[in-house]
Amino acid sequence: AAFADALDAALARHGLTLFRVVNQFDLIPRIPNPSTPGGGEWQHAGVQVWLTPESGGAVAKVCGLGELCHEAAPSFRLNMQDHTSYFGVSSAGSGC
Repeated sequence: AAFADALDAALARHGLTLFRVVNQFDLIPRIPNPSTPGGGEWQHAGVQVWLTPESGGAVAKVCGLGELCHEAAPSFRLNMQDHTSYFGVSSAGSGC
């Protein structure tokens, strides 16, 4: 959390904002889970832009700084496919 806060603050001093995109039911942004040992200390930097599942990823919701819009997605729907395909481009099998 300290690194994310420091990065956001450093960018803000220069009038910049970091945006990070989360695709629909992408599992990876939920790792580590805050309930696991050490997981509560983790925090992503920047403002989340969530490609909403109800739009098939066609509509982006810009969240507030520190807000985790994708937390609204039920855990049982999370998957790796949404992590390996953003904006209709698949990175599966590319070593990414």
